[in-house]
Amino acid sequence: MLMKELSVKELFSVAGQIAFVTGGGRGIGKVFCKTLAEAGAKVAVIDIDLETAQQTAQEIKQLGGDAIAVQADVTKAEDVSRAVEATVNHFGRIDICV
Repeated sequence: MLMKELSVKELFSVAGQIAFVTGGGRGIGKVFCKTLAEAGAKVAVIDIDLETAQQTAQEIKQLGGDAIAVQADVTKAEDVSRAVEATVNHFGRIDICV
């Protein structure tokens, strides 16, 4: 019996899931954001630099995805709590945390 060959997107689909990505404004965090969005996730782009977070969120939206930008310093518990609250208020939950 032959197995159906599955694409990477089919194997790793996160369609409809909510991703909370810290450091999402640049570098590997930005790559995670865009890759998760491409795989179907809605993304909360969390970064200490709101401008870069907004840029990443806008790029995701331009590609047809759904994203929000949230400014937070992840070394501060109150910032993380606020970012989680903003994400849950917007998307309803968090399924993936990076």
